[in-house]
Amino acid sequence: MPTRLKMRTKVFLGVGAVGAILIVLVPVLTPWIRMNELRSACASTDRMVIDVFPFKNASGSRTEVDRLQPYQFIGRDYEIKGREKVVEFLDTIQLAPTIPGVMCRCLGELSIEIYSGETRVAVLRPKNDDEIAWWKGPWSGDSNMTTTSVERMTDFLTRNGCPTPAERSAELADYHAEILREAREYLSKSEPDDADNSDGSDSTSEGPGK
Repeated sequence: MPTRLKMRTKVFLGVGAVGAILIVLVPVLTPWIRMNELRSACASTDRMVIDVFPFKNASGSRTEVDRLQPYQFIGRDYEIKGREKVVEFLDTIQLAPTIPGVMCRCLGELSIEIYSGETRVAVLRPKNDDEIAWWKGPWSGDSNMTTTSVERMTDFLTRNGCPTPAERSAELADYHAEILREAREYLSKSEPDDADNSDGSDSTSEGPGK
């Protein structure tokens, strides 16, 4: 019995040690693996299309963001051409330790489509200030970005004609205000008119017996 107990203890400790190593290594290795996947996929790309406020996905179906709204806010496209520009953009991406499988369902304010000729190779979506997702790509979940990476990416996009985060926030606030105004107008028109519901009878009633 003591021998079996010792063996079981060793196995348990060994499995625990391997698990602890994986817990530490996986988040650290994930950024390196993911950047290799992205650079390999984008090896022959030569242009980018930046879609600001991508509230409609690439298949054309409505999304959770705008499903209840009376119209869709598609936003605008900005094209950045040249292989050197794509390489410069990829160099701005520095991933921080990331736990695979963790994902936010939001779409973000930008959809960055990377093309090789007319073939779309990858769609990246920065979101939540310091995260980035590869839409329908091989990444399992979102990736964390370093603070430096966020700053460098913002600078690159701004220098190449895209609106700044402050400009996007202001425009999004205007959009929400317009949605609210239209909703209020719709509700005011749908409220019943007291005059139309009146049957002309006196709504007051006398108390029982005098």
